[in-house]
Amino acid sequence: MGLHTRFPTSSPLLTPRELDLLPRLRFLDPACGSGNFLLLAFRELRRLELDALAEQQRGQQVLDVAHLIRVNVGQFYGIEYDEFPAQIARVAMWLADHQANIEASQTLGQNFVNLPLMQAAHIKHGDALETDWAEHLNLEADAPGLARLYIVGNPPFVGGKKMSAAQRAQVVREFAGVKDAGVLDYVAAWYVKAAKVMQATAREFPGLQTAAALVSTNSVTQGEQVAPLWGNVLQDYGQTITAAHRTFKWSNDAPGQAAVHCVIVQFQPSAQASGPRRLFTYSSPTAQPLEMQAQNITPYLTDGPAVIVQKAGNPLRAGVPPIHFGNMPLDGGNLLLTEQERAELLEKEPAAAKFVRPLLDAQDFLNGGTRFCLWLEGAEPAELARLPEVRKRVEAVKAWRLASVAPSTQKFAATPALFRDRRLPERYLAVPSVSSERREYVPVGYLDSGTVVNNLLFMVPDADLFTFGVIQSRPHMDWMRAVSVGWPQSLDGFE
Repeated sequence: MGLHTRFPTSSPLLTPRELDLLPRLRFLDPACGSGNFLLLAFRELRRLELDALAEQQRGQQVLDVAHLIRVNVGQFYGIEYDEFPAQIARVAMWLADHQANIEASQTLGQNFVNLPLMQAAHIKHGDALETDWAEHLNLEADAPGLARLYIVGNPPFVGGKKMSAAQRAQVVREFAGVKDAGVLDYVAAWYVKAAKVMQATAREFPGLQTAAALVSTNSVTQGEQVAPLWGNVLQDYGQTITAAHRTFKWSNDAPGQAAVHCVIVQFQPSAQASGPRRLFTYSSPTAQPLEMQAQNITPYLTDGPAVIVQKAGNPLRAGVPPIHFGNMPLDGGNLLLTEQERAELLEKEPAAAKFVRPLLDAQDFLNGGTRFCLWLEGAEPAELARLPEVRKRVEAVKAWRLASVAPSTQKFAATPALFRDRRLPERYLAVPSVSSERREYVPVGYLDSGTVVNNLLFMVPDADLFTFGVIQSRPHMDWMRAVSVGWPQSLDGFE
């Protein structure tokens, strides 16, 4: 069923005090799907309870199992956007309850059938970001009788650049006033909403302990997302990371699994965050976790001081050359040429040769690919008038830009012969924005104005050998591994 099992399968027997605590726990999965996380939590709590009860009742006649079993499905709450999975979750929790009752009957020696069904999991069909979580949990009425509230789950992932307008509006609302919130992925809204709920709960119900543990893609602990997300969660909402699993490969029982690299982050109000910090590391994304005790877990899921790297558009000190994005074509592919297309164009229009230049992206730079582009910077209208094949491509760029739904793209239809960005120094250092994490060093190299680099390469104009040395240094490589965006088998460290 795709359930996570990244914890021991056996635990010490609960003390009587811990046993009494179990029915005072409440769980919320605000993206519960068909209820996998809730099912697993319920099953394991019932087993913990049953093991302790079996030890307590050893040698005694059990007359009424119903009075002994106190963990019930009514302690579990979920929110699910799609109606069908929400219905499955409700039924699945009843089935899990029935299975647990059979197990209790066999262990305690008395038949236990929980009928009629008096308790049910509270699964709400709705949008979690439009739902009042505290109201759904009925905290106003129930908080005095609760000891712990746990928020768990695997919220949906939609990349920051692929969200719908409605999803983006939700993220912006949850991060109101937060600088650079526009770069955040959709899942970040669940992190900050959990932080808001826990902060409010700690303020209104001081006796109720809270904690959240969310599974998500590792992008929330890397690169430019760290500052707006964790600066808000940790500093503005007073939370502390108390446990985490660093990057591991998602695994479940489903066929055709996607290669998704995830993290698990547990956080809670700082005033309640006592005890050791547990950090689980992996030698590779598919290895078994190794637990270490940490003094403090950073938003990058390292053991160290709570320092968040802030984005800077300019060098931090004078005399250091700036680093720029390469040249984004924004052309629908019409200014780009394969080797065959280049040959065909020059056979028809040899005069176009002066405008054809090699084009490199990160993959070509690293692996030796060959592509070309039309670089028409400085081309006179009279020259283009004599090149009908080139002109066809320019007109296609204009049509493509005008057809875009983005006003920022449409405005570049006024200059259809040109790349959106046009930086081509006489000499520059090319730095790939993405490189394999298996490389000990990220390859860089010097190029000149005869070669165009696109926006998947960075450029450092007129970089001297000292700059080259700093970029290639071991401290810089370690820095990238600590804070850069690590996609599966890659590093994106120069954002």
